[in-house]
Amino acid sequence: MAIESNNKKEILKLKLDGDWYLSEFEELLKLINNTYQIFYAINQLKNRFESQFESQFENLKALEEISPFWHEYIYVLRKSVKLDSKKIPLIPFLPYQAMNYQNISDSIEKGEWYIYPNDQIKINKIFMASPGEIHIEAGSAIREIRELIKDIKYRNEHEKKLGELEILEKQIDILEKIGVPQQELGKILTRLKQNGTSLEEMIVKGKIGLLTDEKA
Repeated sequence: MAIESNNKKEILKLKLDGDWYLSEFEELLKLINNTYQIFYAINQLKNRFESQFESQFENLKALEEISPFWHEYIYVLRKSVKLDSKKIPLIPFLPYQAMNYQNISDSIEKGEWYIYPNDQIKINKIFMASPGEIHIEAGSAIREIRELIKDIKYRNEHEKKLGELEILEKQIDILEKIGVPQQELGKILTRLKQNGTSLEEMIVKGKIGLLTDEKA
């Protein structure tokens, strides 16, 4: 597989081929690092949004025991929070504190978004040859980079537009549901598309690809 578990971390394995200038390899590392930061930030925003409501649900456990109605209602409420924040039922004693999403795109772009030490991205292994390989170790958000590369390959095989990539549509859906302003969402999406285009150029040239385990 292209991703393996490693002490709660993930490893993204990429194959390298062809000749590489130092500037090209530097660009690849920057692309992976920047894209990882974006996916990491989106995942954290989603988790924070859901945990905000989850903490409030703990206060409603007593109601669930009183009546089957409350049990069903809270179940529906939990589901609506995870699927569509814009349709959350209003409850007077379940306060919702709007999160501040202003300027998050700038924080991500400038590398100011905090990444926990255990989730920091680093090179696990590198073998420069033709073909060669590089293993990138990071938190679970590295999975989205794997999906992005898979989507780009699929896009080229089926001549689809970059904006139709499934992984990008998924990120847009998350940002919209947690209430990120359209202006901020647009900036984040633009950066993801730019990174995707740069990765696509390397993929089309045959310089990078997902490294899969060969079966005997």
